[in-house]
Amino acid sequence: EYVQHKLEASLLEALAGSTVHWQEWRDSPAGPRYVNVTYAPYVDDTGWRGIAVTIYDITSLYEAESQLRRAAKIFSSSAEAMMMTAADGVIIDINEAFTEITGYQREEALGQTPHILSSGLHDAEFFRSIFQAVAQEGRWRGEIFNRRRDGKLFPCLMTISQVRGQDNELDGYIGVLADITKIKENERRLEMLAHQDSLTGLPNRSQLIRTMDSRIGRSSSELKPFTVMFLDLDQFKNVNDTLGHSAGDQLLQRVSKRLVDVLREEDVLARIGGDEFVVLLPGIRSRQNASTI
Repeated sequence: EYVQHKLEASLLEALAGSTVHWQEWRDSPAGPRYVNVTYAPYVDDTGWRGIAVTIYDITSLYEAESQLRRAAKIFSSSAEAMMMTAADGVIIDINEAFTEITGYQREEALGQTPHILSSGLHDAEFFRSIFQAVAQEGRWRGEIFNRRRDGKLFPCLMTISQVRGQDNELDGYIGVLADITKIKENERRLEMLAHQDSLTGLPNRSQLIRTMDSRIGRSSSELKPFTVMFLDLDQFKNVNDTLGHSAGDQLLQRVSKRLVDVLREEDVLARIGGDEFVVLLPGIRSRQNASTI
């Protein structure tokens, strides 16, 4: 009914001498189609002859505009920092997340190159490998350290992609940066937990085994002996039972510090569980010397 009403109104306007433009959507077996329709009076030397109707299929244009609108929305609302550069590498646009992550305002970034984020930690070979990947494969993705406007370094996962036009000519590049500082901190924390006792910060059982394997191999090849001592705290259970586990934890931390203070730098102290500790003493050959320590 809407299309019929629009058609009738357009015909009446054209009959009155006006040119009318409007767009129409139609469904077809191949999918939705969008057309632009023009109604105009048709007049020649003899006078008014009728109405000229011109129909243009604008489906591809409509879809391209829709795609551009979606891309613009993604660009502006993305939680990841995004920057667009021209073919020569000059920054021509950034999104709000870029400012939030790097600290650079829009007016500060435009006209610059991505070099403003350079951390100084990567050598020329590293960047050559990136440029080569982008040139050959069209994109590069990897981890890199960048520098914020305030000078602080941060790790990020970065993707650099080529942007090409319809003629396949290089129009520029899009860079997407995700700040992975928290991810790296969690990785370091997990790595620490895998090798260190969480209460005392000393090497744990698994780290002790690796260290002993290394020392045994070194002792065998270099004929350098070492002593292993096992220590535990007498009546430690009574502390937990009477004063509580918090007091027991404080006692273990205090004992660990006192043990570290009396050992040499090359000695190794590990907590293997509960109130049990193991000490590795390089160069100690006798039980008597170990007992003295």
